[in-house]
Amino acid sequence: MTATYTVREAPWRSRNGLELPDRVPRADREAWEALGLCPDADLFTLFRHHALASPDREALVDDRGTLTYGELRAEVLRVAALFAEAGLGARDVIALRLPNGRAAVVAELAVYALGAVALPYPLGGGVRDTRTLLSRSRAGGVVLADPGDLAVAAELPLLRAVFTTLPTPPPGVRRLDRAVPGGAFRPAEPPAGATAPARLLVSSGSEAEPKMVAYSHQAMAGGRAAYVRALAGFPAAPPRFLVLVPLASSYGSLGVPVALAALGATLVVRERFDAREALRAIADHRP
Repeated sequence: MTATYTVREAPWRSRNGLELPDRVPRADREAWEALGLCPDADLFTLFRHHALASPDREALVDDRGTLTYGELRAEVLRVAALFAEAGLGARDVIALRLPNGRAAVVAELAVYALGAVALPYPLGGGVRDTRTLLSRSRAGGVVLADPGDLAVAAELPLLRAVFTTLPTPPPGVRRLDRAVPGGAFRPAEPPAGATAPARLLVSSGSEAEPKMVAYSHQAMAGGRAAYVRALAGFPAAPPRFLVLVPLASSYGSLGVPVALAALGATLVVRERFDAREALRAIADHRP
């Protein structure tokens, strides 16, 4: 792929050879930055700001309970250290296929802490999605929860690190809940800063196979966050959002990178959709 307009001299290139050209005209980006519409900070830096400013504020409410911003930040740094220990870094695409909940939230934020590019994609669709998305994205790492997906991952030669949330992983697969020995992990800024790709959004794939679109840190924390601010009216108190679609879907991207990283909101999720549980969550957590 080539781009008519680029901000960088060359497309962003992953360690495994995926190229992502920047298709935003330079003049447009400079105008948006001058108006303050595109924050000059990556998603993890924005999340860290909220966590350090309000460590005791509720960040995530899932089926297991509540995590404060301080607790969530500590978990993110632990998982980011696991990724780094496995050899993953800022020039990697890291795929995530997990149900809604803290593991999915922590893993995605850990990818941003690494300066890498996240590729969350929803459950369902069988192993076909795992095979095609990981192959076409040239992913260097993946976090999976399904044994069938793990079997497919073992066949992909470009994967250098495979993680799982299963309590007993197959040989060669690392557990995501493992403690990290040694010193604290130091977050890394992505190459090219806030203009670098942050997340690959995945379509439903109804036309044949899932499609991927790369969004930069600025596109998530600028454009998509502005959209949510306009919808929510953004009250003086930090907002509370209930996301009932998969966090790994395109609409679900309004959860982790927007609600948590960009807006400092409280994110309420449920692992599976159920109308009765959705109404109960509205009554209990007042989103």
